[in-house]
Amino acid sequence: KKTPASRQRHRGCLFDPESESRTTMGQINLKDEHIDPQTERAVLAALSRTEDPPRLYDDLDPSEKLFAAELQAFKDLKGAIEAGEEVPAVPDGWTPAQDPTGAVRDLKALQKRRRAAEVQEILSDGIGGQRPIEGACEEANDALADLQSEFREDNAGTLRYPEDLVPEMVSEAEEARKRVQAGGDALPGIRSGIDDFDEILGGFQEGLTIVGGGPGIGKTTFALQAARHAAEADVPVLYVTYENSPKDLTRKGACSIAGLSPRAVRRGQAPTKKVRKAGKRWQEKTRRLALVKGAADLTTSRIRSKVKRHAARFGADRCLIILDYLQLFAKRSEEFEYLSDQRERVQKAGNRIRAVGMSLGAPVLTIASQSRKGGNYGGDDAQENETGSARLDSLKESGDLEYSADAVAFLTPPISNPDRAERVVEPNRAVDLTVAKNRHGETGRVELVFRQDEG
Repeated sequence: KKTPASRQRHRGCLFDPESESRTTMGQINLKDEHIDPQTERAVLAALSRTEDPPRLYDDLDPSEKLFAAELQAFKDLKGAIEAGEEVPAVPDGWTPAQDPTGAVRDLKALQKRRRAAEVQEILSDGIGGQRPIEGACEEANDALADLQSEFREDNAGTLRYPEDLVPEMVSEAEEARKRVQAGGDALPGIRSGIDDFDEILGGFQEGLTIVGGGPGIGKTTFALQAARHAAEADVPVLYVTYENSPKDLTRKGACSIAGLSPRAVRRGQAPTKKVRKAGKRWQEKTRRLALVKGAADLTTSRIRSKVKRHAARFGADRCLIILDYLQLFAKRSEEFEYLSDQRERVQKAGNRIRAVGMSLGAPVLTIASQSRKGGNYGGDDAQENETGSARLDSLKESGDLEYSADAVAFLTPPISNPDRAERVVEPNRAVDLTVAKNRHGETGRVELVFRQDEG
């Protein structure tokens, strides 16, 4: 056991020269403490000497990130198995693991510790003065969020059987039952604030929810209202806006909870005292809401990074992502410049933003435009000219996006009861919110009123 006198101060950090830790250019290296060459060799020996290497390889499903000491040996073995060639022999001194599955599980645990050690190293550099502490904390936050995301993705691509899945399902059901009995929310997703819609959808759940509609029908108002409601329920929300500036959305949101007209506020026709009070209320209700102005360099990868950072700031295990709106993101982001066809861009953008949500366990709500015919601003169908359409194929430039989305809803003029439009006093408008697709359950329609003058 080392005594305190045997340790040395190393640029602000405690450093034991006889430990496994190493330093490079004054930086501490903790990852080497979480490497087990013997276990790596045992797994490789088991794969090399088994009668059916491809079958054992499929069962174990090892990855390159598990091998730190014998990475090249694993790459050689993996290449031979995937190419259908004879597996290369390993040194005679390597003893095959008696329990290869357990050995791979041990390597996975070590790999996670190495990733956690990277976070610790980043913080150590900041504490020791090798880099600014603010930057170190920010990078450590991102790295930790990445690590948490990897934990969620551990089962991706692996074969899973009922004997494993049923206990998980029952455990989730038990937790849901306890939550309800304790007075918690019965819905699995994040509520939008429109009760009937939430009952149909189950709240915004992991995956992609699209809300489409024509111009001026209230899509942004709906999205901003949902963002506020989620933030009030202590759910972090990242709102990416391409059509409105963050300041415009803030004005719109503050006016919506104070009964003020955004137009009057913008023109200086609203009392300053009321505007100040509305701003304070909005600030209190939306502390967990972050607005991001869309730009050409805002890719899905950068959105993912911002979501992780935002959720980590509040120590939350989920975050609502809102994209306003899909067609503009697909058109303006440099991520999709290589695609010349706008339909392909929209399809790709939708699939990738959904993948971001799935990897983070986060619901994604994206606003989308409708075609001229579907959105009630042109077309040859008499009824649709008056009421709009809630057909899945009415999404503008969407390709087959409606099939990959988990839920699709439309804001339209009244479909269920066209006469209702005449009973709503202007400037308010009667609108229908129709759930046309719901992977998690039923579909249905909710009658709403869009109070345009107050957003």
